[in-house]
Amino acid sequence: MYPTAEADTTALAVVEMLQQDYPHAPVVALALYVGQGRLPCRLLADRLPEEVVQQRGGGTAFLAEREDMGYYEHGKGREESGDHH
Repeated sequence: MYPTAEADTTALAVVEMLQQDYPHAPVVALALYVGQGRLPCRLLADRLPEEVVQQRGGGTAFLAEREDMGYYEHGKGREESGDHH
């Protein structure tokens, strides 16, 4: 995800950005861009109760585990590009 449609924009670290910029917001809605073509999208983030975060292993630990497994490499997860029907 990218903050602008410009080709030279650096991808966002979404979880870290939400934690830093919106630490107490119960709901966040942001206009962002995804993929190589920088398609416009809206990110909706709903803060989980702390007990749910703890049950799920602390939040960012889950994302780190998926990254270690190669989940975010091309062709896996939701970062896939190409023609979708």
